[in-house]
Amino acid sequence: MAWHAYRSARAEIAVLQSLAHRDPSTIRESDLAGAIGELDGLHTDLGTLNDTVSVPILNRLIPVVPWVGPRYVATRRALLMAGDLVSAGQTGARVGEQVFAAFTTTGAMSHTPPTGQTWLDVLQAHTADIRSMVNNYDQARAVRTTIDDRLLPASLAHQLGTFDRLSARVNVDRLANQDLPAVIGALGERGPQRYMFLFQNWGELRPAGGFPGTVALVTIDRGQIRDYQFFDVHDLSDDYVRLRPAKLPEPWPIQQYFPQDGFLIQDATWYADFPKSGQQFMAMYTATDWPSINGMVAVEPSLVSDLLRVTGPMTVNIDGEDRLITADNVYDEIERPRKLRIEGIISGPENNLHKEALGTIGKALVDRLKASPRGELISAGKSVMAAADRRDVQIYVADSKVEAMLDQRRWSGRLVPDSGVPTLAITYGNLVTDKSSTNLQPTTTLTLSPPSGGRIQATLDLHLTNTGTGPGTDFYEGFQDWWIQLDLPNGSQVITSSSPPEPDPESPNGGSYRLPLAPGQSGTITVVFSMPASNALLIRRQPGVATVQMTVAQTGCQVPSPSPLATDRSVDLGTLCR
Repeated sequence: MAWHAYRSARAEIAVLQSLAHRDPSTIRESDLAGAIGELDGLHTDLGTLNDTVSVPILNRLIPVVPWVGPRYVATRRALLMAGDLVSAGQTGARVGEQVFAAFTTTGAMSHTPPTGQTWLDVLQAHTADIRSMVNNYDQARAVRTTIDDRLLPASLAHQLGTFDRLSARVNVDRLANQDLPAVIGALGERGPQRYMFLFQNWGELRPAGGFPGTVALVTIDRGQIRDYQFFDVHDLSDDYVRLRPAKLPEPWPIQQYFPQDGFLIQDATWYADFPKSGQQFMAMYTATDWPSINGMVAVEPSLVSDLLRVTGPMTVNIDGEDRLITADNVYDEIERPRKLRIEGIISGPENNLHKEALGTIGKALVDRLKASPRGELISAGKSVMAAADRRDVQIYVADSKVEAMLDQRRWSGRLVPDSGVPTLAITYGNLVTDKSSTNLQPTTTLTLSPPSGGRIQATLDLHLTNTGTGPGTDFYEGFQDWWIQLDLPNGSQVITSSSPPEPDPESPNGGSYRLPLAPGQSGTITVVFSMPASNALLIRRQPGVATVQMTVAQTGCQVPSPSPLATDRSVDLGTLCR
């Protein structure tokens, strides 16, 4: 009987492992039902094996036998641990099956409340089951600490090693007891939640990303998108100016180089630290008569391209003409109506047709996703998460518990994403309000000295080129006036700089610098600073900016080739000379 249970358990584990390695977008309800059957069978087989080795006389005699005893005890503990994990899996699979069924029935988007439960309703209803899963997991983790892998067969020790790696990556207690309740609330289980989406145009770069020319109000209720409306940001700004109790002072660079009628709401995202921008935006937003919001999401154009790679191309009527919108041409198609009028190719006022184009494309994309099969929606969700990982999506939520979860995932766009790791953040903003920022080509070299006296001397060379072509297309190819901010690791001190820093009272510890560039012109700013010695350095990627070519080297060592800073880069300073 024990041998049969052992063989059955191995077969059931193999099936479950195969399912775990599947792309989630391919999993069907029948797969979940099959997984439940395998888990139930595995639970029974493990019980049989545990009963076999739990004969009272064996429990008294075998543990004291040299060599055999410790291995017997370790194996029994491994069986107990496996039983707890299987119990957690059984509960999770059953909850997942019901969530899956509700999602299949009610979907992710609906303009009217569904008659049945949404997937979020089901998840909320099973919070007690989820706590039970976590308890099983915690029991398994506690048993794991008592097992010496050297006393187990190699295959079983390998499985425990896999468990250890997963446990190190995922804090299950936090996920279930903090993050999940926060997400359930943020997605509208306790009442509709409304978010302001800012679609940032990287043609006019700001330290937090592009200028938010188009915005959308999105309402989420019980895990479903219920309503979404696109607006020109100036509609919101005009309302703010009309109702604001007083003019607020502008950030120093704006006041100095392109002053406006006080601090306008579309400029609230000037700050490189997105939570600071979010707090500023929401504080100003309360002065308007627009519906209240619970948070805001900044989106770069790259995400729209990523979603179009999931859905495929679509035909949209823009300015009376059917246009094929693809992942590769979507940004150009949004700007096309404005370019044609600026260049005199077609007549009529330019107005805000490019923003109308973005709204039209956005609505068409949402409608396409509404009708997408579940697998396509999962792929779209993966694209959103990948964009958040590289900061092309930044999220600020007023609820501190949700914001803490976003910080933990590094999705909040915080200037220093990990307070425990020394961080270098270089952020750019164009002080010219044309749309030429995509022509910036930045190349950055950071050269570090070996540690001495507990400090490292660093030389940072920022080389910028304006690749614009100039006259005739100035709006898209013209003059650039770069505002550069350097946030250095805590405890750093600037020694010298090739250009004097700007007298901005809010300048970070590395200073703020200005570099004007005509089309075809290049310029370099060099800053020498010292920083506390460290084994690691995080180099933060700015959203929206053209991909920076980054080189990190150590004095006296081979200089590596530049590589694109496509996401945050973690540098092991101890390996720069290897």
